[in-house]
Amino acid sequence: MNVCRVEIHNHQHEITFSFDEDAVCSLVETVLSCEGTTADLVEIHFMSDSEMRHYHDVHFQDPSSTDCISFPIDSEQIDDGPRVLGDILVCPKTALTYIQQHGGSFQNEFALYIVHGLLHLLGYDDIDDEQKKSMRSAEQRSLDAFSAKFPNNAWICLQN
Repeated sequence: MNVCRVEIHNHQHEITFSFDEDAVCSLVETVLSCEGTTADLVEIHFMSDSEMRHYHDVHFQDPSSTDCISFPIDSEQIDDGPRVLGDILVCPKTALTYIQQHGGSFQNEFALYIVHGLLHLLGYDDIDDEQKKSMRSAEQRSLDAFSAKFPNNAWICLQN
């Protein structure tokens, strides 16, 4: 089995939280397994809201807050070389704001952002209704498989 190396970078200081890096790697592996594919490297960057707004504006001409942004590198496996899937930018502040307004758990919302970003790296899109339906189905499949491994959400914890 090809194990994906996951590099995690916390660039933000808005939200203080701790997380189990092995669990984040397991989340990535779960998505890859659910999608029947492999990768050699994925980078995940936790970004501040202002940084996310900047990247959203520069790359999508939309300066509003957003939950995640993906930058694919190798969408398909090429020959026998390493597959660098790409970078995912995730905003913890957006997850916290969302659950404060709509309910739910920070852990589930944060996991969703990582899964959503990974699926974009794997070629999923969510522009039209059919694509959104396919994306939601893939998200749920991965989140269900991951929550079976970490049923109590102990992999991430908000700190005061």
